[in-house]
Amino acid sequence: MQPLAVLLVTGLLVAALNLGSGPASPAKPPSPTTPATSQQAGPPQAPARDTRRAPASAIGVIRGRVVSTESGEPLRHARVELNGAELRTTRAVPSDLDGRFEFKGVPPGRFSLRASKNGYVTLGYGQRRSFQSGKRIDLADGQVFENASIALPRGAVIAGRVLNDVGEPVSGVRVGAYRLRYLNGRRETAPAGQPAQTDDLGQYRVSGLPPGTYFVGTRGGIAGSGQVAEEGVALTTTYHPATANIADSRPVTVRLAQELRNVDIEMIASRAASVTGTVLDSRGRPAAGLAVTVRPAGDSFLALLNSAYGTSQPGGQFTVRNLMPGEYTLHAVVRTPDSKDQETADVPLSIGGTDVDGLVVTSLPNCRIVGRVTFEGESKPTFPPGSLRLSVSAPLSIQAPSAQIGPTWEFEIGNIEPGRVTLAFDAMPAGWAVKRIMLNERDVTESPLDLAGGGPPANVVITLTDTPTSLSGVVRQEARTTAADDYTVVVFADDPSLWREGSKRVLAARPDQNGTYKLTGLPPGRYRAIAVEYLDDGEQWNPEFLRWAGPRAAQVELAEGGAVTLNLTITKYAN
Repeated sequence: MQPLAVLLVTGLLVAALNLGSGPASPAKPPSPTTPATSQQAGPPQAPARDTRRAPASAIGVIRGRVVSTESGEPLRHARVELNGAELRTTRAVPSDLDGRFEFKGVPPGRFSLRASKNGYVTLGYGQRRSFQSGKRIDLADGQVFENASIALPRGAVIAGRVLNDVGEPVSGVRVGAYRLRYLNGRRETAPAGQPAQTDDLGQYRVSGLPPGTYFVGTRGGIAGSGQVAEEGVALTTTYHPATANIADSRPVTVRLAQELRNVDIEMIASRAASVTGTVLDSRGRPAAGLAVTVRPAGDSFLALLNSAYGTSQPGGQFTVRNLMPGEYTLHAVVRTPDSKDQETADVPLSIGGTDVDGLVVTSLPNCRIVGRVTFEGESKPTFPPGSLRLSVSAPLSIQAPSAQIGPTWEFEIGNIEPGRVTLAFDAMPAGWAVKRIMLNERDVTESPLDLAGGGPPANVVITLTDTPTSLSGVVRQEARTTAADDYTVVVFADDPSLWREGSKRVLAARPDQNGTYKLTGLPPGRYRAIAVEYLDDGEQWNPEFLRWAGPRAAQVELAEGGAVTLNLTITKYAN
């Protein structure tokens, strides 16, 4: 992580996760029901426009309008984003005075579209509920899709005051709302809505919230002056009404567009400690350039949001103040004078209320990955190497180091912080998928890569195939002959041991504009598939849901390169 990214990590995380929110936990599964399942083989004002140049064959157009759910009136200056594997980056345009927008030069493929506006709930195209994913737009070459309209409801508001331990208002406190959800295959406490900062009266107002249940708390201490109440004592991160543990917080529930007031927080004063020390680089020299953060132990997003930032001085010296008793990880990022890559150190830290002085930390060089892209069998690529970009991501990293594939299908990615990382292409040409990933001759296709700092470059070979597996079909309501147009299909491995975090054998799909679902690139094997009317985004990773779905789901087997049509009937599920 670059030093600048360390300083901006909180704001970037909130922006990245501000996609809507939902209930704290799923309801208890209902009594069994059996699905009927079958399997068979086989104008006015000109809108705002995205005018980015596209390949000569990419002549598709997507147009639509953003309106208010309550009034139907157009919403001007909403931000509309278009994403898809065929696009290298997110495209974004503002809606015009009539709420209209337009994306030109869109290549054929499957795309997602979402709209956001301050004070409103962020929603995607075809998304009727706040917590599910939107529908995909399946665009043919040269197609003009006219009806990509999105209606945004007013967001709910949670408001209150933040007081110190003696009942006085505290200004400059960052306050956020959080909900429980499955993220990257595990249960996380994720931010929701638009966070706030208290004014001089200690008042805050968290807005843009979908209806749901939330935990409300301060984040990462206090911005500006006044954090230390007295010598050696500071106000710690606190959740409503007055607890340092989010598990003991009192959840609050808001309805659509409701403003809930008097959700006050009384911050807890606790004995605070400082940590001082020196960081040395891998050659034993004082760090020439240094950024130090201390975050609660663990790799959750909430721990990252509550990081404390240190101050550094020439000679590699640093100080981090106002740390409450607990377990932490000290993270140091070092710039060295003789390398463009950085070095990193992660040190466990136990704080008991007394200062820690004279800590010496030694960093290790960041990691590098070198490798090449190959093709299965006699497959010949129909696209140039430079059209592929490979990125590395990690649970606690905002920046994703990446590299464009070279002219002979080789690649090299440097400056990767040590730890568990995953590799993924930013975009994959239509009809192609990753077949296999080998790390130092070991198959890691369905596993994270474990990278150790200071070691030799990791050697990676990625094999692509133009015959990926495919599973598609339509879904119907029970006792109806017409196809449903709003549902979620979950496909998961028949073997529960494959439901682990990061597995490529648990996937969810939403219908496209024609009501059809499609999943490609699943590893060959035995699966179960179920359609439900509504499922929170990420809930497909909930083991309770998968255990409930198992006996109710249709069985399907995907062979190497096989394409299967599987039509399903919606099964009732209390989300």
